[in-house]
Amino acid sequence: MSSSPRLSIEVIEHMIDELGAAQETAALARCIRVHKDWIPRTRIHLWRTLTVYSSKQLPIICATFDRNPILQSLVEVVRLKPDRGRSVESGSAQGRHPFPLTASIVLLPYLIHIQAWEFLGHGHTPFPLQRATLVSLRQYRDVKRVVLSGVYFKNLFHFYPLQNAFPALEEIIIEDVAVDDPPSYQSLMSEHGRRKGLRRLQCFEVTSAIEFTSLESS
Repeated sequence: MSSSPRLSIEVIEHMIDELGAAQETAALARCIRVHKDWIPRTRIHLWRTLTVYSSKQLPIICATFDRNPILQSLVEVVRLKPDRGRSVESGSAQGRHPFPLTASIVLLPYLIHIQAWEFLGHGHTPFPLQRATLVSLRQYRDVKRVVLSGVYFKNLFHFYPLQNAFPALEEIIIEDVAVDDPPSYQSLMSEHGRRKGLRRLQCFEVTSAIEFTSLESS
């Protein structure tokens, strides 16, 4: 680390904020090694969104929080984003790496305060919503926003319980989601109206999973 910064800390922090707004994670990771005075501001941006690619990360994440509990308070969003690629067992869309949904259970003691969950799949990643996962998600009582992108639901019986899992939910963003029997826009809006407290539902694309499979195999 350098012994002293050449610019004022105000200027440095403004630069760090710009990198954070642009989600320049690699640049932020370098900033944190430059000078000790850069660490607090840089940490805010590096830890604001915690991205989990695999359940194998969870023990390391928990050990990090145990060593430095301050980092827990910096996390506002948990993003589940499965590793790209296909599983060894299958080359089909159903064989893609699954969401590391155990994160909702394992991270609960550390991140019960978070504001948002983001589920970002690749080419309609299956979303098997199990009871244990649903029960754990209900404990995140401060979550106001949920993002679903590149996700496949077998039917809406999986989507609606997820939507209703968060007591404080205000916004749902749906983008490139596939369902075997996709609902009409009117159906989604009707459910939106019944969901108490939900102020905004952004729906960019809900497609038929059957059509998607046909296009991919052609």
